[in-house]
Amino acid sequence: MAGWFPDGFDAERQKVDAASDRALYKYLRVHILGPYVNDCHPFLSEIKHRLRDDGFTRAKLCTDRDETPPARLQGDDLSKEEEQELSEFWTEVSYRFLQNADVAIFFFLDPTIGRSTLPTRAFRDKEDPETNHLHGQAIYDTPQDANGSVVEELNYWLREMDMGSSRTMVLFEKTNYDQTGSLVKGRVGLQRCHWDTFEVNAVDAVHRKIRSRSMNWAMKDCKPRLQDQYYDDRF
Repeated sequence: MAGWFPDGFDAERQKVDAASDRALYKYLRVHILGPYVNDCHPFLSEIKHRLRDDGFTRAKLCTDRDETPPARLQGDDLSKEEEQELSEFWTEVSYRFLQNADVAIFFFLDPTIGRSTLPTRAFRDKEDPETNHLHGQAIYDTPQDANGSVVEELNYWLREMDMGSSRTMVLFEKTNYDQTGSLVKGRVGLQRCHWDTFEVNAVDAVHRKIRSRSMNWAMKDCKPRLQDQYYDDRF
C-alpha cells in the first residue's frame, strides 16, 4: 500500500480532487435520446460526434447498440401481435440505455425538416445500425407522434428511475415546441429540469448548450462519481 501512495492516501486523494476537470470528461456517460425518423437521426449523430470531440467520449445515442430483435421479428410482414412485441423489445432496450446513463439529454425534433447542411459524418455513423438517413432528400410521411417514444423515455427516466432533474436536459426544436411542449410538461413536468428551445436545425447553438451543460455535470453534479472512476483507473 505504501508503494502505491508514497505520500499517503489522503495526499493522493487530494491529487485526484485537483485533477483537471477535463480529465474527468471521458468518464461521463452522456446518453442522448430523440426521434430517429427522416433527418432527425443524423442531427443527433452530429451532436454526439461533437461531444466526443470535446472529450466526452462516452456520449452515445440510443441507437448505438448491439441488441437485435429475434429473427422472427425482423421481417416486413409482421402481424399486429409481432409488431407489438417488437415495440416492447425496443422499449426495453431504451430503458436499459437509460439505466446505464449518468445524465440524459432528450430531444424533441421536427421530423419534417431536411438537414442536408449537416456534415457528411452525421450521415455515416459506423456505430449506428440505422441506415435510413435521407441526406436532405424528400421527407417520408411520419406519424404525428414521432416524438412519442421520447416522452415515454423521459417519463421513465424521471418517474420510474427517479433520476434527479439536475441530471436531465430537455431540448425542443421551436417548430416542434407548440406541438409537444405542453404535452411533455403535462406528462412529466419540466419545472426543475434544464430545458430550452432552439431554432430549426441550429446544430451549432445546440452544441454550445449541451457542451456547457456537460461541463457543469462533470465539474459539479457528477464530479464525485467521475473522480472515483478516475481513481479506479489509476490504481
